[in-house]
Amino acid sequence: MRIERHALARLLTSVTKAVPGRNTIPILATVRLVGKDGKLTVTGTDLDIEIAGSIPADGELATCVDAKLFAAAIGKIAGTEVELAIEDNVLVVKSGRSRYKLATLPVCDFPTMNYGDFAVEFEADMASMFAPVAYAMSDEATRYYLCGAYLEPKAVTATNGHKLSTVAHELPDFAPVIVPSATVALAPKGSAKVRLSGTKIQFVTDDFTLTSKLIDGTYPDYERVIPRNLANIVVVDSAALKSAADRVAIVATDRTPSVRLDLTSEEVTVSSRGDSEATDVVPCVYDGPAQAVGFNAHYLVEVLGSLPAGPVKMAVGDCMGPVVFTSDAAPQQRVVCMPQRVV
Repeated sequence: MRIERHALARLLTSVTKAVPGRNTIPILATVRLVGKDGKLTVTGTDLDIEIAGSIPADGELATCVDAKLFAAAIGKIAGTEVELAIEDNVLVVKSGRSRYKLATLPVCDFPTMNYGDFAVEFEADMASMFAPVAYAMSDEATRYYLCGAYLEPKAVTATNGHKLSTVAHELPDFAPVIVPSATVALAPKGSAKVRLSGTKIQFVTDDFTLTSKLIDGTYPDYERVIPRNLANIVVVDSAALKSAADRVAIVATDRTPSVRLDLTSEEVTVSSRGDSEATDVVPCVYDGPAQAVGFNAHYLVEVLGSLPAGPVKMAVGDCMGPVVFTSDAAPQQRVVCMPQRVV
């Protein structure tokens, strides 16, 4: 079987993202290679996510080979074309004068995900939909139902209980699902066919298929934690406030550095205090009462970074109530950040 090396290297880069780095099941450390009908299909899985992709190739082949070793061999070979063949249950990889003999496992041992029936199918750029909310997903295993993005026909949402981002959109009707964070990170860029069932989600492009289990859990009613009709609105440049918060936070000695925002009619004073102190000032427009609000510096920087460049609106209630961030450049997005007490 002959294959263009660069195409195979790119395919392995995508597929091996589903191969677990550590496991006790040898077959899961492999990729399945199946060559027939003028193409080579490479598949990797960790039993929760399966990624498969195809490239043009002539000849026939069916085997499983160590994913890390095979990808390294293809990356090191200098030639532009690779020849693959099975000899005595060994995968022979040849290109020019380079030759590898790689141990294999039976293709019949490779686990296949049971897809079942997909009840819903639509076209969407899910990577773009996930991008503004992905940073808000939780990584706490105890609250596993927050370790993903909540996908509804009307919106996609993520929260870890301290920060929340939700973006409205319009998709065909389906029962809401929780897409695992690992799957969110792997969603293909650009328009893809999306298939949904009660337990799985699948993304299909011309030469790439990603199938993943969904999180079985109940997502909280996030709309209840988004304040309505907050009267005190601060308008400030997102990049300027983000940079100021990032600068002053370097003096914080806490494991979770905090920043304080003192709001007045024409400026926001951003400060942080540890063994040392730092302050910065950012122009703003604000017609509410002078007050101060504190944030986890990392969360504030992430929230501002998720919104488009330019002016952002901070809707503030009292100093300990949630703050809502919006941008006229992204009217479908709402971001909530819980404040923290600072002195």
